[in-house]
Amino acid sequence: MSLNLGVISAAVTLDDSDYRNRLSKLEQQSEGSFRRIAALAAGYLTFRALYSSGSMAIKTFSDMEEAANRFNAVYEKIQHTAKITMQSLRDEFGLSRASAYEMLSGTGDLLTGFGFDPSSALQLSYQAARLGADLYSFTNYAGGAKGATEALTKAMLGETEQIKSLGVVIRQDSDE
Repeated sequence: MSLNLGVISAAVTLDDSDYRNRLSKLEQQSEGSFRRIAALAAGYLTFRALYSSGSMAIKTFSDMEEAANRFNAVYEKIQHTAKITMQSLRDEFGLSRASAYEMLSGTGDLLTGFGFDPSSALQLSYQAARLGADLYSFTNYAGGAKGATEALTKAMLGETEQIKSLGVVIRQDSDE
């Protein structure tokens, strides 16, 4: 005996419209969140750059003021001549005001400490600064003209190690 029950068929349809709507809203929310995060990040990075620039400008100005005060203290009795000499050094070698102040006052401070009068200290400081700037330009010394002048000043005091990097060897035990 055979029994025929017929053919059963079923059609399954998936209604994914709700899923698509929610996915679309999620994309829009994500895009908005990303834009907010990007704006916050840009604001933060801008603030950091401005803060860093401001801090650097304040430090540079502070260093300049300190160099000027030291220069004025060393050459207090010959202010006019010292400023003319400093400007001459700047014009001749294209130095910044702070570098010229530091180069002249660094050597001058040591020399006046050893008993030089300010005028003689200024003359020798000027010669050392000129020689330092010249040596820097010939050797591309990493410390710049200021560093080369400091090396020369130290050599005048007997510390000859740093001047070797400028291509000058001073032997304390030789007659030369």
